[in-house]
Amino acid sequence: MSSGFSASMFTKYWTALDSLSRWERLKIRLGGNVSIGFYIKTGWKAPIEFYAFWCPVHGIVADYPHGYNERLTCPKCSKNMRAS
Repeated sequence: MSSGFSASMFTKYWTALDSLSRWERLKIRLGGNVSIGFYIKTGWKAPIEFYAFWCPVHGIVADYPHGYNERLTCPKCSKNMRAS
């Protein structure tokens, strides 16, 4: 898969996004982020925590914190948001 996830991990990832509660979706929509669990991509040595957050272009998306500032980047358009 081009996402770097195994097929079973890819399914767990999207299931986590689909099962967000109304409260979690509201928190995301108001600019926050919500942990959706620990995932591991192909080639990684250990799992890392992923967060769901709001992209102004694509809506609710998920990614892991990048860099020293722990920025969350929309995997579709590369818009950034800081992890809290």
